[in-house]
Formats: sequence, structure tokens, C-alpha cells
Amino acid sequence: VFVPAALAASAPLALYILLRRVFPEYVARISSLWLFIFPTWLYYSSRALLPNAAMIAAYLAGAALLLVAHERQAIGAKAVAMCEAMAGGVLLGLAVAIRPIEVLWLMPVAVCLAVVYRRQLSLRLLVGSLAFAILPLGVMAAWQQQTYGQWYLTGYSSFSSLAGEAAGGGASLLALASSALFPFGIHPAAAIATFWQQTFPLYWWVF
Repeated sequence: VFVPAALAASAPLALYILLRRVFPEYVARISSLWLFIFPTWLYYSSRALLPNAAMIAAYLAGAALLLVAHERQAIGAKAVAMCEAMAGGVLLGLAVAIRPIEVLWLMPVAVCLAVVYRRQLSLRLLVGSLAFAILPLGVMAAWQQQTYGQWYLTGYSSFSSLAGEAAGGGASLLALASSALFPFGIHPAAAIATFWQQTFPLYWWVF
């Protein structure tokens, strides 16, 4: 119950660590403070079964730890840097385990950042981080296997005909991927309408 709240509480600090490397100090402070008191953030953080805040907080904390690890290694503290990188990997893996569907847009972002900052990245730290990111993903796969009968099935797909086909080995690889990535199908018009309903009418004051 307290895990999402604890992760969400760490997010402002992680956001500050990330932003102060890109923007002026005052921008990082104001942004982190704004996140700390943002009503929507507080609402989602207080709901243990809502994954949104916990996922974003885990991503922010994992990215911040990776950044600090690279800076720490640059000054010679290699052992501490590796520990921070491994902890960051666990958090990033946890974020993916909470909402795997977000990989669709987060993976391209991560690849673009890796290309842009390739000269500053440490292969040693990245490998250590990825190795420990597998831990929460493995726990998630084991849980899915025990709960739904297959490691790649989710709560959405388990109630469709695909679950029976997968159990009998009759589902194609394309069907399995489509069910995992788009459990409700692909509906562009509904997606656009939902995006509009959940942005401007609710947060008109931001725009």
C-alpha cells in the first residue's frame, strides 16, 4: 500500500537531479516543488492500485541514479557508481514491470538519448544496470505465468479467446504481440477523442 506513495515522494528529488543538469538551478527547484504539490500527482500517489504515479516515479528515480552513477564514476568512485547503476536498473525494470505498454514510447526516447550522449555513457554501468533491471521483470513474468498460465498474458488478454489459444499453442506470434501491445485493438478515432477529453478540458489552465 505504501510503495506507490514512497516512490511518488522520491520523484520531486529525482526530477530536480535530472533538470539541474539541463536547465538553470531555479528551473529545477521550481519544477520539483511544483510536482511535489501538484494536485493530480498527489491524487494518483494516494491510490495504491493506480500505477501511473509509481511508474513515473520509478522511471525518474532510475534515470537520476544512472546519471549520478556516471558522474560518480567520472571522479573515480567506481564501486559506488556501480551500486547506484544497479539500483537504477532495478527501478527502471520495476517501472517497466508496472506498465509494460509504456515501453512503446519510452524505448525510442531511451535510444535517442543514448545516441545523443553516447560519448558520456559508460558501457560498464549500462550493462550492470540492465542486468539488475531483469530482476523485477523476471518476477513479473513468473507472476504472469502463475496467474494467467503464460508469462506474456496479462489481465486484459487473459479474458479473450487468445488465452485459450496460447495455452493450446494455437496462437501466432503476431497475434500474441498484438494482444500484448494492443489488448483493446487499434482505434485511432477513439484514441484521439480520449486524448482530447483527458487533456484540454481538464487542464485548460496549463495551456
